[in-house]
Amino acid sequence: MNKTGGRATFKGINYQALASISLFLQNVGYSSFKYIAFEQEKLKDFDLVFENKKIISESKSLKVTHRLLKEILDGLIKNNRVEEKDEVLVICTRVSSNLKTDLEYYKYFDESLKRLKKSSFSKEHIQLLERVKFWEIDSEVNKLVIESLFAQILGIWIPDSYFNDMLSNILLKNVYYQSEKGGKFTKEEFLSLIEQRKNEIKNDSVYYSQVDSHLVKIENVLNSVKDPNSKSWIINKELSALTASPTLYFLAIKRLDEAIQLNLRQWDKLWRAAAKGSLSLQVFNIFKKNIDNDENQDYLITLLPDILRNIVNLYREEFVVVDSARICQSVLSRTRKYDNQIFGILKQLYDRKISDFFYIKQRSNSDEWEKEEISKVLKELYLNTDNEVLKKQIAHFIFDAFNLSIEEGEFWHESPGELFEILKVYALEGENIEERLLYLSKMFSEQYAKYYKKFGKGLGFEGWEHMGSDRDKHLVTNVITPALEEYYYNNKDEAWRFITDKLISQREKQVSKSKPDFLNRAVINIVFKEYTDGSNKIEAFNILKNFIYMKRGIPLKRELVYRAIASSDLPAENKWNLVKIQLDDPIYKGLPAGGYVKQIVTELANEGFVDALNTLKAWSKNPKYYEYSGSLEHNLNSTVSDLLKSEKTQNAGIEILEDFIHSDSFKNKMDLWSVWKLANILKDAIKLDPEKGISILNSIWNQEELTEKEQVLITSTMNDLEKDDPLIKTVYEGTLTEWLTECEDNIELILKRFPSVGSRISIVQFGEKLARIGDYAAAVRIAKIFIKDPDPSNHNAKDDPEGKQNYHKLVEQGEDVNQITTVRGYVCWLLQSIAVLKGRGYVPDVISLVEFLVDDPNYYVRAYSCVPLQQLSVVRHTILPSDSQTRFLDIKDAEKIEQIAFKMLREKENWKLRQVMVGLVHVFANIRAITAEEAMEVLNIFKNIKDDKVIDEAASLYIFFAEFRSNAVNAKNPERIFGAKRYKEIKNFNEADFKKLLEDLLRTSATDVKTSFAWHFWKLPKEGNIDYEKTFNISLKYLSILIEKYDHEVFNRVYYFIDENLDKKPTECLALWKECIKLEKKYLTKHFAQDKLVEMHWWPYHYNGKILLRIAELQGEKEFLEWLGELSDYPEGVTIANDLNIVIDRLKTVSVSSQSKTIFEKIVAYHPDYFEKMKEWVSRNDVS
Repeated sequence: MNKTGGRATFKGINYQALASISLFLQNVGYSSFKYIAFEQEKLKDFDLVFENKKIISESKSLKVTHRLLKEILDGLIKNNRVEEKDEVLVICTRVSSNLKTDLEYYKYFDESLKRLKKSSFSKEHIQLLERVKFWEIDSEVNKLVIESLFAQILGIWIPDSYFNDMLSNILLKNVYYQSEKGGKFTKEEFLSLIEQRKNEIKNDSVYYSQVDSHLVKIENVLNSVKDPNSKSWIINKELSALTASPTLYFLAIKRLDEAIQLNLRQWDKLWRAAAKGSLSLQVFNIFKKNIDNDENQDYLITLLPDILRNIVNLYREEFVVVDSARICQSVLSRTRKYDNQIFGILKQLYDRKISDFFYIKQRSNSDEWEKEEISKVLKELYLNTDNEVLKKQIAHFIFDAFNLSIEEGEFWHESPGELFEILKVYALEGENIEERLLYLSKMFSEQYAKYYKKFGKGLGFEGWEHMGSDRDKHLVTNVITPALEEYYYNNKDEAWRFITDKLISQREKQVSKSKPDFLNRAVINIVFKEYTDGSNKIEAFNILKNFIYMKRGIPLKRELVYRAIASSDLPAENKWNLVKIQLDDPIYKGLPAGGYVKQIVTELANEGFVDALNTLKAWSKNPKYYEYSGSLEHNLNSTVSDLLKSEKTQNAGIEILEDFIHSDSFKNKMDLWSVWKLANILKDAIKLDPEKGISILNSIWNQEELTEKEQVLITSTMNDLEKDDPLIKTVYEGTLTEWLTECEDNIELILKRFPSVGSRISIVQFGEKLARIGDYAAAVRIAKIFIKDPDPSNHNAKDDPEGKQNYHKLVEQGEDVNQITTVRGYVCWLLQSIAVLKGRGYVPDVISLVEFLVDDPNYYVRAYSCVPLQQLSVVRHTILPSDSQTRFLDIKDAEKIEQIAFKMLREKENWKLRQVMVGLVHVFANIRAITAEEAMEVLNIFKNIKDDKVIDEAASLYIFFAEFRSNAVNAKNPERIFGAKRYKEIKNFNEADFKKLLEDLLRTSATDVKTSFAWHFWKLPKEGNIDYEKTFNISLKYLSILIEKYDHEVFNRVYYFIDENLDKKPTECLALWKECIKLEKKYLTKHFAQDKLVEMHWWPYHYNGKILLRIAELQGEKEFLEWLGELSDYPEGVTIANDLNIVIDRLKTVSVSSQSKTIFEKIVAYHPDYFEKMKEWVSRNDVS
């Protein structure tokens, strides 16, 4: 927008009004947003009201402190305005840094909480803080935000003066009017006013008035794009009207995109309108396609700065930025003529976007992508320009515009890598590389000093960094180091003299702002290289030694030196000599100061270096080792793991491990997470030496009382054995079986030894592994013991007073609890793994245990009891694969399984438990050989509990009993399978009532249930083991019922069914499709509106064109035209087919008649791309 006009529009508007308008515009695109409500006179505050919440907004045109925030919260508490889902938004120019800190950390640090309480924040205030958010925004910036948002929503180009008038009349007047009377301004009112103004603009046009027919307007556009001097592009109101007609506007831009060798300057007014709107991507594509022309290059270099000053297409802003950069890149590749102007454009592209100031941030943060693309062009400019002055300007710009001092590690945050590459080239390009490097060092030091000022007066830069990580800064790794290395490899003697004289500080007191520590770090690789094979070995060694002795620096030079050694191929003796420098330093007392020293010593030990191995053993016996450097877990686990990998050091590794397990460091220092990792190491030791490993486990068990860590270690070690590992049985027999016997298989005694729930879970999980290797007796033993375990409880745990992890309560509330983190829950899975072919002899035990579990007072366990019950239901009537005359289970056991299932189903307490009922659906999916009375009871229970999720899961059962059950009991020797008595009861089955029940469900169920049934019928004919003819007819019958009432999701599945069966069953599928089209058209005609465009425009089948061609092929031209006519009557904006082009090609072969011409005109009205095809078609044989 014209900034002068914008300022004039907002003259005199107060801070609160700007905040309300801006937030209204930011939220108007959300479907849940309803209106803005003004609570007090003079816009003291306002609410943004949504369907299920409100955002209570307070505006303060000043800095918000503890005191001011408390005053705001006082008012909210006094008036009791904040409801459960509401938010509180404070709009202000700034939030004090102390308040920001306290609000961020008060939950975690007592100091912040104390400061809040000192500022008189009560318990009520503090509870409200979770709802409080801030938006820091300056008035002048907010004005630009409003202009940009309003232009985005308006979506059309209009002159600045008219734009300002609309903004004033639609927004400003309504906001002030409603605020004065404490009223509200709705989203619908706003959008209606916008639409009204857009229609006025269109009706004021000569060429694009709404009274003209679509075809006239299309022809006007097509004629105009041939003539850059057309009034459409010159007269403001005509251009505005065109941009207010999206279809015509897109057609114009598309035709220009297809044009060859445009003179861009001739269309200047159109580009300036379109480049800032919704078609900016298409416009920039036109720019890129026409950039070869010298005149166009000159025009674009002039145009881009103007466009970038006034971007309003906020949701494509990043693409405009990147496309602008790429246009500059294309010009750069062709000419040096515009280097200075391109640098100016690139600087403009780096500027902060207006959308950065929004309260509502966009989901995808494209800043990094944009900066990276701009920086690529800046690098290309620098590398290719021959303008030395410009190169210096670019280097200075990088230091002025970016904080290079914060970048470190693998990724970048604010300054892309290309900027550092430019500075590296800058260092190497000058006649005096040493001067350039010292200049860069000076500039980097100044950046540090500037950055540290943000943190207070006491923090400066005197050569030492105050913050960072173990990864060095990019200014070192990407600029100074590579530049120095190139200098060194080309001029070793000169570079070495420069490094030792000008850069290195070998004592901490020598480090200064002019000789900063980052220069020491930058030369480490060169010094190491000189020590390895240079001519200054002794000097290099001493430099490395002094770096190792330095205790100051971020990152520590010592660690960087040892990192270089660890990755080098130095002889072992040389590595050891360098390691000894640190180990012999009295301050470290022979212990490693960092991970790289430990890594080097461990690797040397694995190579058989005796001093290194002895050093590792000494460390492991020193309690300080586990707390001195790095985490205890890392020091021990990584050391032992490395030792176990080598035959030479395996025994030493196990010895160190055993010593540690019995040390105070394990008992008192190691955290549980580390214990789990340690268990994996102990498992590896068991695999190498089972006898010794089992001995270690038993030595822990024999403690008088097991700590939680010891419980976790011994049970997790066993459970860490891979499934099917032959050592599972060995470990069981050497440990767990004896432990259980010692506890008399009594859960009460076991609880005293293993109070840790996680440890008992590990034992049950280990039982599953025993079952997998065929030790079913051991698995059943574990199940019988732990089925009586008290976990899970029905009550809330002490650390979960609200019951968020109370699975019993969650199941009772209808939640799906999919986590298996309880003892009895795992027992259910253990039982399932026993009820298999090889566990046949133990299935009666499983049946008894499952019968116990289905009545478990804990609803969560009861739900999971369906897991083994489902497995039992699968195998109950099977026969042995090796003997077809022998049942897998005794007939009485099979009957018992069904009795358990029916008992659980008939228990009314279960009917209110969704997860239990869904589990029972899965059980009865395998219990189908039942009587009609039993089947109807099952289906009616599922239906009558009125839970859509249960019916959804049971859909296949309803279909089975309605269509397939009567012929399903057809096994050979059915009396042997089911028993003579039972077979007589189940062999005859009347499906009539089940068909009626299914039809009733299809007509009365909710959308999700209907969609599920539609999915099943879509898939049914594809099941290869069932007769296609039968299944197709079944699906067709029931899908015809499902489409009696339009439902998009249902119709979507029906269309897939039609598409996949069209070749085999064309007559039936086309009839079904026609019925769908009639119902769909009727529904869309009634319910489709522009505010539902995004939601509904894609609902028709994507490939209706394919269907229409089959109609033409099989049923003739008359039917083709009739049904194409039906589709052409769909509401404007609905996509009737994604493959419409093939329909148009077929339509062009039809004789021109009043019917065919009317259809073609209707299609062209919504798809003007086809206008020329229609015109050419009509011209062959016109019928007026």
